[in-house]
Amino acid sequence: MNHFELFAQIFAVTAPIFSLVIIGLLLKRFNLLSDGFISGASMLVYKATLPTLLGLATYRADVVGLLDSVLFGYYILANFAVVILMGFIAYRWIRPDQRAVFIQAGFRGNHGIIALALVLSLYGNEGLQVAGLMAGLAGILNNGLSVVLFSVFSTRYRPTPLVVAKEVVLNPMIIGVLIGALLSLLHLRLPLWVEESAQLFGSMSLPLALLCIGATLSLKAFRLSGWLAVNATLVKLIWVPLLFTAIGAYLGISGMELGTLFLFLASPTAAASYVMAKIAGDDDELAANIIVLTTFVSMITITFGLYLLQLLALI
Repeated sequence: MNHFELFAQIFAVTAPIFSLVIIGLLLKRFNLLSDGFISGASMLVYKATLPTLLGLATYRADVVGLLDSVLFGYYILANFAVVILMGFIAYRWIRPDQRAVFIQAGFRGNHGIIALALVLSLYGNEGLQVAGLMAGLAGILNNGLSVVLFSVFSTRYRPTPLVVAKEVVLNPMIIGVLIGALLSLLHLRLPLWVEESAQLFGSMSLPLALLCIGATLSLKAFRLSGWLAVNATLVKLIWVPLLFTAIGAYLGISGMELGTLFLFLASPTAAASYVMAKIAGDDDELAANIIVLTTFVSMITITFGLYLLQLLALI
């Protein structure tokens, strides 16, 4: 296979996913998607269809076998390493109300939608089983670390331990994964009609969520992104995936697991990071700019990253 054929193969994986984001942007621009629809659809995905999709994928997975892999432990360590490295940078050179926003941009990726959709496109249902558990793990890390970060760095946000616990435990995506894992571990089988209904219901998640992501993007925010948003984007989309995917490969992670790891590390910053910045009273405009910038730029960086990994025969 020559370079052009290989790139075309990778482009066929990423293009359908990012095309839906662009379609969502265009539909909103031409007033074919209302704010009410976007809000309602986003809530449906977050609270119902996506937890169903992840729960079903985990239910069908060999949970014990997957957890034996070095992938999950390494992913946890990589996230903590990102927080420590970015925390050092933020503490030295970034003003207080932007520190937590900058740090969470480096690890709080759009795992539940963008990364999940790309893994499904690249590896099919087998990849979805690995990604489902990864998304649940990422949800716990994202929520827990973000609350702790803002409580440490923010000048106004001081949550109680109960608030921290609720942010983690009551996340619908995490609940879905835990229910699926429990059913799998106990070898409890769902009736076929329940499983098929859940499959149909959950399959709405990714197309609907991708359209909503596109519909909420602002081209103005893309144009107005400042130096800090640009630097956060470079860290999130280039340095973090490059460094920690390389270390993962050195440690023996390969094939589908390495591809999944890369997509989780290289996914754009999650929209929830804006909500967290807003609640904490920090620089929510910076958070919004980072989300928009990373989403647009990731269309290029993820495609070329997968191409490079395939070229090196690592995935």
